[in-house]
Amino acid sequence: IFTRLVRAVSENRKVTLLADGCRCDNLAPYRLIFSTGGWFLVGEHLARITVFALHTVHSVTFHAETFTPDGHFTRILSHPDFLQALPHFHVF
Repeated sequence: IFTRLVRAVSENRKVTLLADGCRCDNLAPYRLIFSTGGWFLVGEHLARITVFALHTVHSVTFHAETFTPDGHFTRILSHPDFLQALPHFHVF
């Protein structure tokens, strides 16, 4: 799962995730972040920031479609306040 997500992030490739009973189609994965002892995938879904704890992800399916990272999202995801709040962020 981890290596597939690294590839999706590095190629700006949209994915479908299956995670603990939910399905997230057309997710734009932006970053993998290690925080408080665990990995999180942060992305954009339906113009909203979405966070998945990696231990909940069971499947990653690549889409042919790529995306162009949104500068606004990129700035938010890099901000120290976001990174500090990550463990408490509402997870998809």
